[in-house]
Amino acid sequence: MKQIEEMRIEKEEHILETRGIIHRFAEKLGFKDKLLAQIDLCVSELATNLVVHKAKNGRMSFQELKENDLRGIEIFVQDEGPGIKNVTQVLQGGLSTAGSLGQGLASVQRIADEFEIYSNSNGTQVRLRKYLPPGKTTDEAIQRKAVVSVVVRTHPESTICGDGHVIHHDGPRTLLAVIDGLGHGTQARKAAAVAEAYLHANHRKPIQQMPAELHSALHSTRGAVAGIARIDEAANKLSFIGVGNISARLWLPEEESWARLISMSGTLGVSLRPPRLFFYPWKKQSVFVMHSDGLRDRWELSTDEITLSPTEIARTLMRDNCRRTDDATVMVVR
Repeated sequence: MKQIEEMRIEKEEHILETRGIIHRFAEKLGFKDKLLAQIDLCVSELATNLVVHKAKNGRMSFQELKENDLRGIEIFVQDEGPGIKNVTQVLQGGLSTAGSLGQGLASVQRIADEFEIYSNSNGTQVRLRKYLPPGKTTDEAIQRKAVVSVVVRTHPESTICGDGHVIHHDGPRTLLAVIDGLGHGTQARKAAAVAEAYLHANHRKPIQQMPAELHSALHSTRGAVAGIARIDEAANKLSFIGVGNISARLWLPEEESWARLISMSGTLGVSLRPPRLFFYPWKKQSVFVMHSDGLRDRWELSTDEITLSPTEIARTLMRDNCRRTDDATVMVVR
């Protein structure tokens, strides 16, 4: 993975310079035409925000992503204030405090394959990932088609998010996890980070083996709850195992109804009962949603909303159901 030094963005000349550098880098990675234009737009919008809003110590960095047969680019932008007062409204579009159209961050989120934003009076952090189209898997007849989108909001009074998530592609199989470190802030983030590191290092293990090993890994932390799923497109199957209050639902297209996936009580690193592994069908029009308890569980989606892209579904759920007293993460797969 190639790491690039941060670029400071303080004036208009820096916008074009940064866009050119990242454009050339993305081009070398293999991005072309429409995808390059989308990356250019994201960089321009994010860099312009730093300049227009006179962000303190605004900077942008980027790096290549390599994960088995999945490759792409990650762009990270951060500053030290003044922050965004209402992130939810900004991501809906149409809200601007600088006389612009107010569509910048909303457009970036729609374009990104993965998007995270944290903001308070101490500053803002935005992370986005854009992937190259996947190549053929080792099984020529099976090609991964599942698209994953994640939206994260941090606690309104913190710049550190205690939630975590994992997306790990391995041919037609994708490991997914949403993690919630107990409480919020630094210690919650530490617990979530330990769980993320374990899952990335052990992503090919049977998921029924993971809770016990996570439990041991998290003993030195305050603990966490987690939902872990594996989608196997070759077998048309979704496997799920959950510990604690991570919510998960699967849209069953033939029944036109949601299946609520079952998590067992407990806290990884603190108290663990033997969790159960559940299997569900994964079909062409299936939709899988998993989220932390920063999102209210009694959400509903209309018939039209279910047909939206994973990014739009995640944005809708976060917009309409986010609690203001905790970190929140929602992951959507179609």
